[in-house]
Amino acid sequence: MGKAVLKDSMAAEIEALCQQEKREAERQISRILAEAERTAEERRLTALKKIEREEAARMAESTEHAAWEAARLLETFQHGVIEEILSRLRGELEALTKRADFENTVVALLTETLAAFPECAVVYTAPQYAACCRSWLSSKGRPDISVEKDPDLWDGVAAMDRTHTVRVRNTLRGRLRRMEPELRKLCRERLFGM
Repeated sequence: MGKAVLKDSMAAEIEALCQQEKREAERQISRILAEAERTAEERRLTALKKIEREEAARMAESTEHAAWEAARLLETFQHGVIEEILSRLRGELEALTKRADFENTVVALLTETLAAFPECAVVYTAPQYAACCRSWLSSKGRPDISVEKDPDLWDGVAAMDRTHTVRVRNTLRGRLRRMEPELRKLCRERLFGM
């Protein structure tokens, strides 16, 4: 599976998740807004009664606090929705690694790694992908590169030079982590129009 196919696949899954979360968020926002409007109307009527009994300064203070609290609650809600989307994406990545054809993804990640890091002397990957990496390296005329098992690399590969001074990681987790700021921005734009 090439980088573009993987990227397109991830983008499609992200888009589908974003759409699903957007629909859910819109339902929740509508509910929250209706409740907020009801609450705001109740507070307005209460405030009008207070104006008749109390000074205007106290009313201004109460309204300001309510607006601040509503803004804080909205911010908390939006953050929670975005974190849930990212959590689900992390789960989807883990599910991808359990697919029978994930070896193809590992080989694609290995291909990219060696292209970017030709001085590689050791490749690390999860135990279940070590054999396919050795086989691929042999087929590409690189049997000199040893393959070591590392269970922490369940979603990709790492490579190290002969002197063990440079280590390059190429994992799906790392890619998602690097994309998170942009994904957060995309979620804010698509879900909340921000």
